[in-house]
Amino acid sequence: MPARFVSGIAEPVCGKRVPCLFTDAAGCAMRFLVWIGIAMVIAWAILWLGIKMAIGAIHILLVLGLVAIAWGVMKGASSND
Repeated sequence: MPARFVSGIAEPVCGKRVPCLFTDAAGCAMRFLVWIGIAMVIAWAILWLGIKMAIGAIHILLVLGLVAIAWGVMKGASSND
């Protein structure tokens, strides 16, 4: 049964309209795969940004901790004199 496509809806020869997602036509399957691909790229970008921010926060905390240790050692050494 051949189908013709009108704005994302497959209309078979019998005239019954079926949502594009459930048809066997290659055009609709490709469109669905494109949307899945776009969603995956967006999810990757969000996760990548989150990981970068977490790594940056860890390094900032590390530097602040080292500065606090150095500050404490210097203050402790100068208060004993």
